[in-house]
Amino acid sequence: MNTGTRRPSDGAVPGATVAAVDAAVVRITQGPDAVGTGFFVLPGWVLTCAHVHDPADPRPLRVHWRDRELPVRATVAPAPGEPPDLLLVNVDHDDHPVLPLGPSGYGVFGFYAYGHQWEDRGYRGYPASGRVTGSTTYHGRPGRPEPPQRLLVLNDAAVRPGISGGPVHSLVDDRVVGVVKRSNPDGGGYAVPVEEAEALRPGLLEENAAAVDRAGGGPGGGRRSAAVSGYLMSLQREHSYVTFANLERDVRLDEVYVTLTLAADTLDGAAFSRRPGGGFEFAPEGANEKRDSRRDRGSPQPRTRQPNAPLGELLAAPCATVLGEPGAGKTTLLRHLLVRTCRGELFGGDLPVFVRIASLTEEPDCLRAYLRGAYPAVADELLTACATGRAVFFLDGLDEAPAPLQRRVAEEIRRLLAAQNRFYVSCRTVAFPRGLLPGAFRTFECVGFSRGQRARFLARWFEDRPAVAHDIERQIDVNPALTKFGQNPLMLSLLSAAQRDNDEVYVPRQRTELYAVLLDVLLTGRESADGDCSPLLKRSFLSWLALELMHLRRESFGEEEFYALWGRFVAERPAGAAPATTPYQLLSTLTERDAILLRGPGGRYGFLHLTFQEYFAARALGGRPDGPDQALGRCHDPRWEEVVRLYTGMLGPDDAERFVTRIAFAPGGAPRSVEALTLAARCASDGLDEAAPVCDDLVDALLPVAFGPGSPLAVEAAHALAALAAAFPEYVGTVADRLFGAHRPPRHLFVRYVDFLGLVAGEVAGEVLAEMLRRLAETDPTTSDRPVDAAFDLEGWVLCAVEVVEALGRCGRPESVPLLAPLLDHPMSAVSGAVGQALDEIPLSPESGPLLAGPDGTLLGRLRAPLAMRVTSPAFVRETMRALFVDAPDPVGQLAIRHAVDPEWVEGDRGFHARLLHDATDDHARANLLSLTSLGVYAEDTGSVLETALDGGAQERLRVAALAFLLRCRPALTRPLVTGLLDEGDPTLVRAAFSALGRTGNTQAHALLLKRSLRRDHDWLIDLCLRLFCQVPAPVCRGWLRTVRTSHCGPDDGERLRLALLCSSALRDPSVLPSLAALLRTPGPAGLVDRVTAYRGLARLEHPRAEGLLLRALSEEDDPTATVQGIEALGALRTPGAEEALLSYLDPATWPPNWPARSPDPGQGEQRPSDQRVLAAAVALARTGTPRAIGPLEGLSGRRTENAGLRRVAYEAVRTIRYSAQEE
Repeated sequence: MNTGTRRPSDGAVPGATVAAVDAAVVRITQGPDAVGTGFFVLPGWVLTCAHVHDPADPRPLRVHWRDRELPVRATVAPAPGEPPDLLLVNVDHDDHPVLPLGPSGYGVFGFYAYGHQWEDRGYRGYPASGRVTGSTTYHGRPGRPEPPQRLLVLNDAAVRPGISGGPVHSLVDDRVVGVVKRSNPDGGGYAVPVEEAEALRPGLLEENAAAVDRAGGGPGGGRRSAAVSGYLMSLQREHSYVTFANLERDVRLDEVYVTLTLAADTLDGAAFSRRPGGGFEFAPEGANEKRDSRRDRGSPQPRTRQPNAPLGELLAAPCATVLGEPGAGKTTLLRHLLVRTCRGELFGGDLPVFVRIASLTEEPDCLRAYLRGAYPAVADELLTACATGRAVFFLDGLDEAPAPLQRRVAEEIRRLLAAQNRFYVSCRTVAFPRGLLPGAFRTFECVGFSRGQRARFLARWFEDRPAVAHDIERQIDVNPALTKFGQNPLMLSLLSAAQRDNDEVYVPRQRTELYAVLLDVLLTGRESADGDCSPLLKRSFLSWLALELMHLRRESFGEEEFYALWGRFVAERPAGAAPATTPYQLLSTLTERDAILLRGPGGRYGFLHLTFQEYFAARALGGRPDGPDQALGRCHDPRWEEVVRLYTGMLGPDDAERFVTRIAFAPGGAPRSVEALTLAARCASDGLDEAAPVCDDLVDALLPVAFGPGSPLAVEAAHALAALAAAFPEYVGTVADRLFGAHRPPRHLFVRYVDFLGLVAGEVAGEVLAEMLRRLAETDPTTSDRPVDAAFDLEGWVLCAVEVVEALGRCGRPESVPLLAPLLDHPMSAVSGAVGQALDEIPLSPESGPLLAGPDGTLLGRLRAPLAMRVTSPAFVRETMRALFVDAPDPVGQLAIRHAVDPEWVEGDRGFHARLLHDATDDHARANLLSLTSLGVYAEDTGSVLETALDGGAQERLRVAALAFLLRCRPALTRPLVTGLLDEGDPTLVRAAFSALGRTGNTQAHALLLKRSLRRDHDWLIDLCLRLFCQVPAPVCRGWLRTVRTSHCGPDDGERLRLALLCSSALRDPSVLPSLAALLRTPGPAGLVDRVTAYRGLARLEHPRAEGLLLRALSEEDDPTATVQGIEALGALRTPGAEEALLSYLDPATWPPNWPARSPDPGQGEQRPSDQRVLAAAVALARTGTPRAIGPLEGLSGRRTENAGLRRVAYEAVRTIRYSAQEE
C-alpha cells in the first residue's frame, strides 16, 4: 500500500512550490465514497468545486486538514446548476497557510496541482503537473449539460476523481490561477479560472492578497468664473447639433442620440485573444463568435470582438480609446459625452476639453500651446485643471494625424495622466496605432446600432411622424442586404434626414439603388446658385474622381490636387463638352451645399463616407467598356471588394450572372479559390434579383467547405452561404436537403445547420428555427409524457434546444419572444440560461413585460432582472432596482444586473444612486450597488461613501467596495484616501486600494507611496508598490526603482527583484540591461521564472542590444513555455533580425538544435503540444507586418495536418499583412 504523498519525479516543479501548495490543501468528504479537494484562500475559508458538495445529501460536509477535522460553519455557493462550479466553505479554524491567488490570463504556462486523487490506490494525495494551454467554452459532459462557461485547459497532466477543487498553481506567476473541475477523456482536464470566485465573494482576490501579505508571503471645483461658464456654453453650442448642410436642417444631438453598442477589448481582425502580459488563445468559433465584415477603408477582413460593454464601463475608465469604422458614431459619442460634461452631468464637474488631434502641432507641450491659442480667456483655468487632475480631454481623430504627431500626443497624454486627468480618444479601427498609448488605456469599439437602438433612434428623429419611423424600420428588417446600412449611425441619419416631409417611405432592396436614391437627394437638394453645377456634371465628375482615388489607394486630397484632378477630367472629355463651371465653384458646391465632400483637418478633402467613394467608383466602372475586366482584376484586392460588389449590383441580371460566374469559376467550369467563391456569393446576393443557376453552383462548391472538416475558411464560407440564403430564402431549404436529404440529420450537422440559420437571420430562417423550437418543446423530456428514443436522449435534447434558442436570439426577431419567454423557467439551467442570452439580443418593448414575467408576476430573479432593465419604463427600472437593493435585497439579482443597467434609464433622476445608497441597510447590497459602474458615474454627493471607506468600524467588504468606487469615480480623492489608509495600517484595505489604483491607471498616489514605502516600518509596502507600478508605470518611479534594486532586494527577494526589473524596463531604463541579461542565463527549470521575466523585460525595454540577447537566449532555450515568451518578445522588437528569426521559427526543420522536436503527427488537424511555438511565431509576424512572411504563412494555413486553429491564425495573418502592405 502507498501510504505516503506522491511527489513529482522529474524535478520540473520547484520544491518550495510543492511544499507550499501541499500544505494549504484540504480533503473534503460527504459520505464514505465522495472525496474532493479544497485549499485555503482566506483565514477560515476554503475554496473548492460546488459539485463536491451535494446540498440534497443529508450527510454533513467534512473538511480534513493535517489529520484533523475542521468544523464547517457555512458555505457560499452559486444557484443550483449555475456557474461557476465553485464553493466557499467557512471553517472554524484560521491558523493555516493561505495560497496566493491571481487572474488566470490567457497565456501558455506550466502548472502544478495537488489533490486527493488515486485514493483507491492508497495515496493520501497525488499531484498533477503539466501545462495550461489556453481556455475553452465548456457546455458540460454527455448526459450532464451545463450553462456555457470558460474553463482553463490542462494538458499533459494526470487528472483523476478526487482532485476536483484542487489548486492549479502557475509556475510562471507563482500563484493559484484555477480550480480543478474535472478530467478530460482525451487526457488532461479542465479548471475553473480562480477569478470566477469573485461571483461568490466580490473582492476575494484583493482580500486574498492582503491575507498573503499579512502572513509574510507575500477635492471639488467650487464656483466657476464667468469666463469658464461662457467657455462651457460655447462648447455646448458648438457640439449640440447634427448638421446637414444640404438639407437645411440642424438636429439637436440630445434629441436623437441613443447609446451605441460598444464592444470591449477589440481584437482588430485577429482570430486569437492577446493580453498585455503575453500569451494568446484561439478565438471561439461557431455560434458564440461575434464576427462582422470590417468596412473601415474597404477591408473585408473579419474581426472577432468581445461581448458588448455598457456605456458606464467606458465612463468608468479614466482613459479609453473609442474605435470604429467611418460613420460608426465614435466622434458623435465623444461629442455627446462632451456636452453632458459641460452641463455638469458627468465626471463631478471636471472641465472638458475637445481637441481635433490633426489641429495640434508636433512641438513639445502641444496641448498646452493649443489651450493658450484656442481659449486664451480661460487658458489659465484650464491649465490649472490639468495640473490638479480636473480636466477631461476628448481627443478626436488619432488616425488623421501623421505618425510623428501621434507620438507627440502620446507623450502629452502620459504627462497629463500623471496628474490623473481623463482622456477619451477616437480613432478608426484599422488605423489604430496599437502599443502607442499608455497601457492604462482601455479599448472600446463602436459597432453601430443594435435593432433596439435603431428603433429608438428613428422614434426620436420622427417623433412627430411615428408611422415614418415604423415604415423605415420595417423595410430595413425585411431586407437582409440593408442590415449593415441600418447599423451605421451616419448612413441611417442621412436616410432619415433625406425623408424631409415625405409620409411614404420607400427603401430599395438593393444597396446600389439605395445609394443612388440617397445621393440623388443630396445632389439635387438645392439648385446651384449659378446653375452651372448640374447634377449630371456632379455625378460624372464624382465618379471619375472616386475611381482615380481608388487607383491611387487614396481617400483624401488637397485643394491644389483637386484643381489638378479637375483639369485632367476636363481634358479627357469630348471636344466641345467642357463644363462652364470653375473648379472653385464645383468644390464649394460639393462641400458647402451638397456635403458629399467634406473638408477635414489639414485642409484635405474626402467623401462624406467611404461607401460613397466606393459607389461612385463602381458607377465609373459601369460606364467603361472594360469595366468587367477591370473589376475582375481587382477581385483579390481587399480595398476593392465593396466596389466589385456594388458594380455587380449595377449590371443587368444576365450580365451580373455572367460576371459572378467569371469570379467563381475558371473557363472550364472548375471552381477557383475559396476566397473567390465567397466573394462571388456575396456579389450574387447583392447583384441578382432572383436565384440563378450560378447560385446553385456556388452552394454546391461552398457546402463542403462550410460544413466539412476543419478548413481555416469554414467560417467565411458559412457567412457567404448565409448571404446567399438571406437574399434568396429558398436556399434555406436547399442547404438542408443537400446536407441531410430525407434522413435524420446527424447531431453535429444539425447543430451546424442551426448555426447557419442564425447567420441567415431572415424571416424564413427565423420561422424554420421557431418551428424547430416548437417541435423540441413537444418532445421535451422534462415535461412531455412521450418517450425519448435512444438517438435523442435528454443530453441531445438539451444540446439541440440550446443551439436553436441561441440561433433565434441571433435572428433578433421580436416575434420570437412569446416562444422563448416560457422557457425562462425551464428546469434545465442550460436551456433557461440560453433563453436569457437570446432575449438579450432581441429588441424588447414595454409590451413584452407581461410575457416575460415570472409565475409571481414580477421581473425579478437572475434571468428576468436584466431583462427588466430593457423592457420597461425608466420609472419601473428604478422601482425594480429599489426592490433588489432596498425593499427585498436579492444578492443574485443584484449581481445579475451589474452589466445590464442602461444609464439612460436613470439619467433623469440624478439623485437616484445616492438615495439607494442611503436607504439600503444590507451591507452586501450596498457593496454590490457601489460596484455598478453604470450608475457610479452619475453619483454627485460621495461624502457618505467617503465616510464608509474611512470608517474603521464598517464591514470590511463594504469598505473595500467604497474604496474601489471612490478611486474609480472620484480620482481627486486619491491622496487623502491613500494617506488615511496607510495611517490606519490595515493591509487588507491598503491592498484593495492598490488593486483599484491599478485597474483605473491612477498615478496620483505614486509620489506619496514612494516616500512611505522606504520607511523602516513600511517595508511591506514595497512589494505592493512594485505590483502597482508594473500596471501603471510613471517616470517619477525610476529613481525609487533603482534604490529598491540595489538596497532592498536580498538573496531571498527574487520576486521583488523581478518585479522591479519589469517596472524599470517599462520605463525604458537602460540600467536594467545587465540584470536582465543575467536572468537569461539562469539555467534549468528553477530558472524558468527568471528567464520569462527577462524576455518580458527586454520586450518592454526597446534597447538596441535586446535583439542579440533574445536571439542568443532563444537558441539555448529548452523550455517550450519560456520559448513562447521569448518569441513574443522578439516580435515586439520589429527589427529585421527579429523578423528573420521569426520566419525560421515557422519551420521546425530550421529550429535551433536545443529546442525539443515536435511530437509525432497525432492525426489530421489535431493539436501538437509544440504547436505553440509555431503559433507564437505566426502571431508575432502578423504584428510585424513583414511581406516576406506571406509565403510561409500561406503554406502553413494550407497544411491539412496542422491544427485548424493554427491554420486559421496563419490565414488571418496573411490577410492582415497583405492589407497593411496596401496602406499609404
